[in-house]
Amino acid sequence: MTDRAPNVEAGVLEDLLCVERCSTLFGHGGPRPEFWETYLLLRSNRDFFRAEVERVAALRQHGRDGGLDASLLARLSAIRLEFYPLAKRLREFLAKSSALVEGIRLELALVFIMSSPQGRDTATRWMSDRSGNAEEAAIRLKVMGRLADAYCRAILESRKVAWASAVAATPRSASAESASPVAPPPPNPEPVAVPAAVAPPPPKPLPSPITPPPVKTAPADVDSTVKVHPLFLEDLRRVLSARRLLDGMKPAVELWELVTLILALRDETRASIAELERLRKLGKPGEFAGEAYNFRQKTTRMKERYGAVVEELRRYLQELFGSWSGETEELVLALMMATAQSRHRIRQWLERRDEWREEAMHWSRRLLERARGYQESLRQEAAGETAANKTNRLFC
Repeated sequence: MTDRAPNVEAGVLEDLLCVERCSTLFGHGGPRPEFWETYLLLRSNRDFFRAEVERVAALRQHGRDGGLDASLLARLSAIRLEFYPLAKRLREFLAKSSALVEGIRLELALVFIMSSPQGRDTATRWMSDRSGNAEEAAIRLKVMGRLADAYCRAILESRKVAWASAVAATPRSASAESASPVAPPPPNPEPVAVPAAVAPPPPKPLPSPITPPPVKTAPADVDSTVKVHPLFLEDLRRVLSARRLLDGMKPAVELWELVTLILALRDETRASIAELERLRKLGKPGEFAGEAYNFRQKTTRMKERYGAVVEELRRYLQELFGSWSGETEELVLALMMATAQSRHRIRQWLERRDEWREEAMHWSRRLLERARGYQESLRQEAAGETAANKTNRLFC
């Protein structure tokens, strides 16, 4: 009997594309969801989810801030409460498989397993007796790797089409320099049958489908317009203050560490920065140093988790642009590492550098524009504060 190649379900692919590009919508407190969490959230009420994505994306494209519906966020919290412990153990288990290297393949494997009761039952059984189920798990994870490869290629092709459309719609004067050649997509993997226990379930037909958001019309996230978003500008102002407060610590705190930390744990990080500022002005001897050490431990965890990726990304961007240094470039690195979905995209670049070359250069240039916009806003704020201080001195 001849094995069948993994099938790519059109509905599943469109859901994955939507999830990949909507990470910036989850920016209003609390930890940002992981890829599998957002996928489960979408599948819990596809119509409502996509309508919310449309609504918030439209607000942000017009420079207005907006957050997702509270009931949708409550559903996300319920998903996290119910399934996160299993997903955490499963991620550690999958990361040890040679078939699922760290990156988008591992994230897709989590999606495929966690999105169905049968897949979650299988994962629970693997976790309960790892040695006893090692042989079965190895076989199925090999299949999972091939299935993830099939979806990786499909996502790549969809993104290439979207990228070409976006560039074609951009006036030549505003577009990037001439594009570099892109290598052809990799050959199809060895045909293989997909077990029902781990294959992604096809989406249920909808009686009255609504028009989905334009997830295929932009190569970057839905929040891809070059605008200054007030919430992130406030976060950036805070992390720059924290970096000044921690100046002199060894090793130095990098901007991307602080940005990743505040976006992952906004309320907690803001409170810590406020406490650092208070202790610097009013604290007793040693209190500031102790709080600074505790805060540095939090950023160190980010460095341990993502530092190797950042260094490889720096080298890749240096290859693409000839040089990559300066405050603006460091802010771009912070923007790139800010969300789980953007980190997935970066890992794809680094795994298949030639194939992603055009998108990497295009997205990097867009983020350079955005970084300059944030820097200009901060400069204008600083100039306004300076002028106000001078006025106050004149009349005091």
